[in-house]
Amino acid sequence: MTSTRTRSPRTRSPRTVRSSRSHGWLILAGLFVLGASLAWGLVIFLWSLAAHTGPPDPGSPTSPGAGTPSSTATGRTVAAAPVPPGVSVPPAAAEDELAARPMASAAPGGAQPQPVVAVETTAPLPIPAPADAAGALPTGFPRTPEGAVGQLAAIDAAAFRDLHPATVADVHARASLPGAVALTEWTPNVGVTAILRAIGQPKGSSSVTATWTLTHAQVKGVLAGGDFVLACVLGELDATYRSTARAGVGDCQRMVWQDGRWFIGPGAQPAFAPSTWPGSADCVRVGWREARSA
Repeated sequence: MTSTRTRSPRTRSPRTVRSSRSHGWLILAGLFVLGASLAWGLVIFLWSLAAHTGPPDPGSPTSPGAGTPSSTATGRTVAAAPVPPGVSVPPAAAEDELAARPMASAAPGGAQPQPVVAVETTAPLPIPAPADAAGALPTGFPRTPEGAVGQLAAIDAAAFRDLHPATVADVHARASLPGAVALTEWTPNVGVTAILRAIGQPKGSSSVTATWTLTHAQVKGVLAGGDFVLACVLGELDATYRSTARAGVGDCQRMVWQDGRWFIGPGAQPAFAPSTWPGSADCVRVGWREARSA
């Protein structure tokens, strides 16, 4: 059993981040009256917008977090700035630097349905199955980077299951350690809340149905001897309310191994993942790898 990890997330002007997101969502909500298809297209736009409202980059030369571990987001090792001899980087600072490191960006329209490339250039990422898939949140993924990705995918699939606030809150509580990203800042909750407000159903509705299905993934980096994984997933969101819409929705989280399973670990929301249509040219360009059952 590993030691319990609890620490307060670093504050990075959350009011500013919420304001940027809220502005985008308010614009979308106002345009929802133009029709369901357009509305969902605008929701997709928000997910791309989110990629530009993430935390500041501590990896800049003037940041105290610079010079920490490398990233493996696209299967290639990306060297970080060197650490001066004799200087050690606290584990929490290393995790924060990795989490805040910006992801590749995609145009707003990149999340909408579009043609897929004939052949993806990167090797698929094998995702193991959970040992326990019977509960509301599948668990029992192995203690590997791929296992962390599999757990995050299971978390997001459960959170987006019916686009209901109670469901999202329950999944967040089951999946997160103390000090993890707050529910109000958590990527699935931001999206679900805005969609429901835009359709005039802020408390949820039995008329709304949705599924999120894993298609692609990235391992942005691994620390703490493998017990900290910055995992990223991309899935297809299919949602129905009077009409059906589809979008590619990405998410990155700090996954921590504790008490024999993976959790969303302490710390603020990582830099946002690029939301692209699965298998599209943009999807390949920003480094997503096809996720396949191991």
